[in-house]
Amino acid sequence: MIARSISPSGLRPGAPATNAIRVELSREVPLFFGSFLVDSDVTIVRARATAARTDVAAFELNSQILNISGGIPGRVLSQLAGVDLALSDDDIAALATGQIDVIDFAEQLRGGQGDATRTFGEAFGLATPLDEVLTAMANSAQGAETRAILLQVAGNAGNENVTMADLIDLGPFKTADVNDGRSTIEIDAYSLLRSVLQLSHGDSYDVSLDTDLAGGVPAHIRVSGGYGYARSPWLTIASASEYVLRTAQTRIYLETGLTSGNGLPVSLRVPLYVELAPAEAQINDILCTGNPAEDGVGVDVRPSLGTLAVADIDESGFADFSRDMSMGEAVMADTALLDITGFAKTDMGGEATQQLFFDKEEIARREHKIVSTSDLAEVLVDTLLGNLDLTVQTAAVGIPLGSSALGGEAIATTVGDRLADLAPAIDATLHGLTTSLGVNIGAAEVGVTYLRCGQPSIVG
Repeated sequence: MIARSISPSGLRPGAPATNAIRVELSREVPLFFGSFLVDSDVTIVRARATAARTDVAAFELNSQILNISGGIPGRVLSQLAGVDLALSDDDIAALATGQIDVIDFAEQLRGGQGDATRTFGEAFGLATPLDEVLTAMANSAQGAETRAILLQVAGNAGNENVTMADLIDLGPFKTADVNDGRSTIEIDAYSLLRSVLQLSHGDSYDVSLDTDLAGGVPAHIRVSGGYGYARSPWLTIASASEYVLRTAQTRIYLETGLTSGNGLPVSLRVPLYVELAPAEAQINDILCTGNPAEDGVGVDVRPSLGTLAVADIDESGFADFSRDMSMGEAVMADTALLDITGFAKTDMGGEATQQLFFDKEEIARREHKIVSTSDLAEVLVDTLLGNLDLTVQTAAVGIPLGSSALGGEAIATTVGDRLADLAPAIDATLHGLTTSLGVNIGAAEVGVTYLRCGQPSIVG
């Protein structure tokens, strides 16, 4: 028997590192009846196989739920589900801390589909009713409380078809059909539930909810997320840098107000518009050196860019991401004696890609890192409101509020003070809302959830 190995340079010209081996075996085999056909008593039988060492990492691009209060995450999930799920802050906390193993989930999903011969990739690639997907999540959840909450949600969910491959790319685990129990790739139950519910809406979702800002100020919120490109997975298990994760393009419209009194002659309407371009993340390197202190995963990250504005918008095109949003001066007060309009707009920059590195300890701790745009501090809501260009109109004559006529200077000061008091409450609500949706204003949050060096497999 003769065996011969060939380095990866023989398999793939210019390969930067040895990560595969080709083995060829040849043996003389005696011929019996075949010897009548050829002029020989033996023949040479050859076999060839190629094995590759695959260094695998799983990474995700989203926001973790850290501070849970005010019921916003639960309301977001209810709106996405199209039914009141009646989830309390305690339920959301249980989902946020409860873990689901991706491979266990794939196994449970395949079982629910009724065909145990499918690979995990085939199970993820099959359109499956939403309630069956949520049941599979529940059956793979760690912890009785998390499992019970997910089963409750599954019982209230619709039967819209979802394809999990649109959300999670299993990478080298697509061809697996057996759970070896060693490939622990965990994600929190809240993030997966939110993402599955968003996926059930297809290429875009459009939801509305009413809430109270801090201090009991009522606010109406409309949110739409859409994909102006091929849908990107939310979590990817990859052996190279061919995958780019992207958040959904997101629009938020928040309308709140200030009541008259305390020096303010009229009630004010305050409309705030936020538009976020997708954040992006891409693996740039998987380091498996043999030295655990040096091993880890490098990720290139581009934070979400966008626009914040105090403006009136054309809500008829709110969920149409093929059209730019039309914005104009906001009508903040419209009374018989006094009209107030205002406009402010700030664009977030910071387009440059930034690099992160996750070592093995950070990966084991499931640590997330946030990359912010370079000018994020300039787009806080209080700064935006502070730069508001306000105009008062009486008797059909436009008068800047900063002028002394008709007490304009005093009105301007009062409006500015009241808006400054309102800004932190708006800021906190926007933060809770965007975190619940898995996006960040002017930032990107990335986590590397899995690293496995040297997983061997037959590739040819």
